Amino acid sequence: ASIRSNHRRIGPMCPPYAAVHTSSGRTISWRESRDRRRRRSAAEYAIRRSRPRAPRAPRFSRTARRLSGLRRRARGGGRPPPPVRRRRSRGSSGSSRLKRLVGAQNSALRVALPRRPRSAAFIARRSAAARRAFGRSGTISQTTARLKPARAMDLSLVENDREGFRELLFAKPCGSSLAVPSYNAASVDGAWCQVNDALAAPFLLVGGAAAAGLSLPEDISVDDVAILAGPDTSIPVMDAARQDQQAAWTLRDWAAYFSQKDAASHKVLNVLSLEVSGTRLGERVLGPKFVRDLDWIPAAPAACRAKVQKYCLMSAAGSFTDWHVDMGGSSVWYHVVKGAKVFWLAPPTDANLEAYKKWITSPDQVSTWFGDVVGDDQLTRIKLEPGSTLSLPSAWLHCVYTPEDSLVFGGNYLHT
Repeated sequence: ASIRSNHRRIGPMCPPYAAVHTSSGRTISWRESRDRRRRRSAAEYAIRRSRPRAPRAPRFSRTARRLSGLRRRARGGGRPPPPVRRRRSRGSSGSSRLKRLVGAQNSALRVALPRRPRSAAFIARRSAAARRAFGRSGTISQTTARLKPARAMDLSLVENDREGFRELLFAKPCGSSLAVPSYNAASVDGAWCQVNDALAAPFLLVGGAAAAGLSLPEDISVDDVAILAGPDTSIPVMDAARQDQQAAWTLRDWAAYFSQKDAASHKVLNVLSLEVSGTRLGERVLGPKFVRDLDWIPAAPAACRAKVQKYCLMSAAGSFTDWHVDMGGSSVWYHVVKGAKVFWLAPPTDANLEAYKKWITSPDQVSTWFGDVVGDDQLTRIKLEPGSTLSLPSAWLHCVYTPEDSLVFGGNYLHT
């Protein structure tokens, strides 16, 4: 009975008067030593409970861990789990059934797992490989020739790799024998164009705006355009990477974007359809003399006259407008005030227009360079500097790249 009593009170076979030697040399009873240990344990436990603890991952079964890995794989992270190992069959019906179930599970996993999304690093590696394939000679190498047509043109590079997109564009071969002539702007008027049949092909006027008969505001900026055309005027803004129109913008929003954008990481946007007739800016804009001499639009009644004669185009560096034909069979004039523009041109032959009709309705239009469809012997490339004026005849196929922030005035005109 005394042994059982001691066991309940202080432990088995340890009488309360047993001596315990401490590290300091003192001799205490076993009961006091036990109480010390209990108090120390309680204090350490309280300290541990007061500390913030990182959440511990729950322990799952093997099946749960496999499902967790599949979820990570579906979100695009982690490695795919290894396939379930098939157990050796010993001839029993249960083992055969297990083999069939495991095989079906692996097949379902291979079919159901989504493709891993492409990261920014993958896109950068692919664009670097494309630049190496094009090389420095300006011709397409054998590596590029083996690329699928869907990868020949990648507009996402406008945002992700601007230098790579520029190199991709300028590596496209242009083998046409057509050379765009340049004329002294002071000697070109409507009569000269008719005598020399100049309006059948593109031509450049050099010598400045005044020599071409243009009248434009001096030292105009994007902020000036917003003030003179009306800060609350709604404008269509194009996303260069997606080739579609943004939500409603005003000229006030556009001026803020243009002045605050970061040169390295801004979103590449483009304003191409700001017609300024009837505004204070339109009153200060007058087209080239040869256009005023030949244009039919002013002959139409004012009530039904189309407002297409005076456009202001503002583009951020890196903007790109894919291949298109200008509206209504009209010809176009462009005058660069600030920045620069690069044009790729193709003549409106029957074969080229038929190829354009198929390309514009193709689901692979965005990922296909139109020059690869018609052939590089149909393409011509020209660059417009500040002070130069381009006349582009009706139905000519063209695309435009903006190497730097630009401000351009232009308009459409009809002629014989």
